[in-house]
Amino acid sequence: MKINQAIKYIFVDYFDTTCFRHIHSSQIYLQWAKVMRAKFPELGIISNDKLVALRHIAHHKNNKLYKEKPYLDTMSDLYDILQERIKLMVDRKIFVESSLNIDVSVEIGCQYGNQKIISMLRKEKAKGKQIFLVSDFYLPMEAYHDFLVNLQCEDLFDKVYVSESFNKTKTHGDLYDYILKENSIKADEVVMIGDSKHSDVRMAREHGLYSIWYFPLRHKLWTNFSRLTKRDFSNYQLKKRFHELFHHSTFAEYAIPLYYFSRKLNEEMKPNMGGAS
Repeated sequence: MKINQAIKYIFVDYFDTTCFRHIHSSQIYLQWAKVMRAKFPELGIISNDKLVALRHIAHHKNNKLYKEKPYLDTMSDLYDILQERIKLMVDRKIFVESSLNIDVSVEIGCQYGNQKIISMLRKEKAKGKQIFLVSDFYLPMEAYHDFLVNLQCEDLFDKVYVSESFNKTKTHGDLYDYILKENSIKADEVVMIGDSKHSDVRMAREHGLYSIWYFPLRHKLWTNFSRLTKRDFSNYQLKKRFHELFHHSTFAEYAIPLYYFSRKLNEEMKPNMGGAS
């Protein structure tokens, strides 16, 4: 991937470009639902799939008011929907904050950096180019601080723009206009890199930016296979953790039994702690 020397700014997408997930994006919601049901026992009568469906209903409620509905509004609407079906024994604020923390934690557990793109961006940054992360996403911009720390590239980006925080999107193109205006940048000084032909290529070009389509075919095939086979990522994480403990722990022969024991102990204690973990 070659960047023209005349380019002063690189806008880059996050998911499927800078960052990959071990599973398909649609499976993230199911992981969230599993943890929410463990956190709040009264949700146990609702299946994972049903809870995800109710979340989607909440997200689309009054959606004509937004281009990207704020996360806190979505979860507040979900709280109301759930209260109509079951009696939640938790305050609205705690429910919303817990959901956000779970969403961020699940995302971090599934993410890993695309070192090919990250390495390229570092080289371009060393040449004096400014790197902006530009993402259409349902979580608040603050979540990206944790994401980038997890990828060990929090120093890479000069600025971060997320559709949820501005009610503007790449899909509509107005997020590009907003960034250009706020930073007094000329469109022909920018190249946008991303995997979406519509949002990252077509809309970028319509707003005067150069664009590069990045399509990680192997990764796309893998995550779609994960979706079709309904792969349980939590089991994968458990096996991965066992492998890390066995190979990197000072007391490798004891590490796995102790880890397994601590998990079982936590599960046994949850009913007596109101579902807290």
